[in-house]
Amino acid sequence: MKIIIIGDVHGNFDAANTSVLAALTEHPTATVVVQLGDLGDGWPTPQGPSRWKPSFNLPILVVDGNHENFDALAKGDINPKLEWVQRGDTKTFNGRRAMFFGGATSPDLKDRTIGINWWPQESITRAQVEYALAWDGGPIHTMFCHERADVFRIPPKWKLPIFEGSPGASDRAALSLIVQKHQPDWYFHGHWHHGEIAKFQINRWGGNVDKMPRYPSAFVNVVACPNIDPNNITWTVFDGTQIWRNWK
Repeated sequence: MKIIIIGDVHGNFDAANTSVLAALTEHPTATVVVQLGDLGDGWPTPQGPSRWKPSFNLPILVVDGNHENFDALAKGDINPKLEWVQRGDTKTFNGRRAMFFGGATSPDLKDRTIGINWWPQESITRAQVEYALAWDGGPIHTMFCHERADVFRIPPKWKLPIFEGSPGASDRAALSLIVQKHQPDWYFHGHWHHGEIAKFQINRWGGNVDKMPRYPSAFVNVVACPNIDPNNITWTVFDGTQIWRNWK
């Protein structure tokens, strides 16, 4: 089973359609699309931008980002073409289980207005993290998120406003707790509009409370999907074990 993964759309639905169709041209057996947040469907108001009208017939799974109208989501005023997956919920693809976890605090929070183009629901809550940490239905192989977990280093080429105490720091720390608990093999995220694929080692904790030595775990691949540009189509096709194509 192949999964088409696209990143931040921000209402650019024509480019999103072009991106998915390009992926399907090379991978016609793909059966689902995962969108990593900041879709922009009904943002900032339910009337605008216009609803996404997919030019393909595949289910679309979406996590929320920080460019979503959370009032509309709470009311169920959502595009029926989309399935918004709640934070911490899981789905299984060909026997491989994925956890979905949206949310991110806007870096430009100070320039937004509550209820107009910003909602506090964008930030990750303790209850949502505890829900994800409590999952005991089997191993989590993949995570689909909007924000990056800070257990992963920032690639040197990224120029991001990330620092301790900055907006989103608690979100990234929370996601790291989930990563450390479930140890996924793959972690996909959007939000920062950069493309990167690399292997990282996560330090697991072993031993007891008084003595907690570190030891290396399996490598984890991190993919951050950049903003979709009609002149620079970006998408990823993934089958649970490998990526066939990434952006350039």
